[in-house]
Amino acid sequence: MNVTALPLMNTFLNSIAIVLGNASDEESDTEDALISAIEDMSGFAPELDWTLDQCGLSSVGLPQLAQRLQNALSTKHKPVSISTASLSSARSVGDIVTILNEIKATAQGDGV
Repeated sequence: MNVTALPLMNTFLNSIAIVLGNASDEESDTEDALISAIEDMSGFAPELDWTLDQCGLSSVGLPQLAQRLQNALSTKHKPVSISTASLSSARSVGDIVTILNEIKATAQGDGV
């Protein structure tokens, strides 16, 4: 598949999953924000099962990714704090989605 078509296909498939009830809007937003941030940094949209090395992100890219994700997922009324340390245990793009959903859930629970 053409690399430029991947973001469109991911969005399309996420939309279908939402309609079918297999994914929540919030999870889809998290995945979209992550894929967009990685695409901005590396030039291509990753798959959820790709390792961070396959995405061109090693530990050197995590601080920049954390900042981009914090900016993308935070709102004025719902700030989200994402650190490099919180992402460092991730081995794949899917792992980061899981970590981000946990961070967002904690932030909502704490009222932060």
